[in-house]
Amino acid sequence: MWIGSYNGLYKHEGAVIKPFVITGKGKSDISGLEMHSVLEDRLGFIWTGTTNGLDKINPYTYEITHYPIRNKDSKSSFVGYIYSVFQDDEDYLWICTDVALYRMNYTTGDYSAIPVNETKNGILAINVGYNTGIKTGKGIWISTYNGMVYYEYASKEFYHRYHNPDHNPVFNLLQLNGKRSQSDMEADGNGNIWFVANAGLLACYNWKTNKLDTFSFQHPATAWYCCYSVKTDGHGNVWIGFRQGGLLHFDVTAKNLHQ
Repeated sequence: MWIGSYNGLYKHEGAVIKPFVITGKGKSDISGLEMHSVLEDRLGFIWTGTTNGLDKINPYTYEITHYPIRNKDSKSSFVGYIYSVFQDDEDYLWICTDVALYRMNYTTGDYSAIPVNETKNGILAINVGYNTGIKTGKGIWISTYNGMVYYEYASKEFYHRYHNPDHNPVFNLLQLNGKRSQSDMEADGNGNIWFVANAGLLACYNWKTNKLDTFSFQHPATAWYCCYSVKTDGHGNVWIGFRQGGLLHFDVTAKNLHQ
C-alpha cells in the first residue's frame, strides 16, 4: 500500500513501512516531500505528484524517474499542487495541476497543456477535481471549476456546456454565485458518477442513460468549498468529505443527506 503525505511517500509492506523522504534529482530521491496524488499504472509503476514535479517509481528496484512538468506557455516554472494523476485507455497520463491540465505520452514522456477555452478543443478551467478522470470505455469525465467536461477518444473532442450538441443535462450544471469548488468524483457499478456541484448539490449522473439527479444539502459551516472525497460504500450509500471539516452521508434508499 502506497501512501502520499505532506512529509514524503511511504510504502506499507505489512510488517514494515518503507519511507521515501530524501529529496533531490537523483534516481533514489523523490522530487518533493509534499504530495497530493499517487497512482499505480497498468504496468505496476507508481506515479507521485509532488509540489516540485512528477515522479515515476519502479516498485521492485525503487529507481525513480523525474518529470519536471512545466507550463511551456509561461515564463514561470511554478506548478503548485499536482492534484490528480490518472491513466486513460489510450496510455496517456493526465496530470492535473494549479497551472494547467497536462496530457503526457506514457512511452515518450512528451506532454502538452490542454487549452482553456470554450471550444471542442479545450476545457473550461485550469482547476479540476482531486479524483477525476472517470473512464467509460469511450472517453473520460473531468470535473472542473466551471462545470463537467467529457473527452471522447474517437473524436478527440472535449464536450461541455459550450460544445454540447446532444444537449446533455450534466453540462448545464454550472458552478454558481462565485462558489466554485473542486470536487472528487466516484463511479459506482451502475454507470453513475457522483460529485458535488454549486457548493450545495450532490449530483448523480448516469453516463449510460444521460439521466441527472441532484440533491440539495446545507454546506458544513466550517468547511471549505473543496470536496476532497466522494465514496460509495457496500450498500450504495455515498459519503462526502470536505476540506477543513465536514462529513455528509447520503442514504440512497431514503434519498436524504445527514451531517
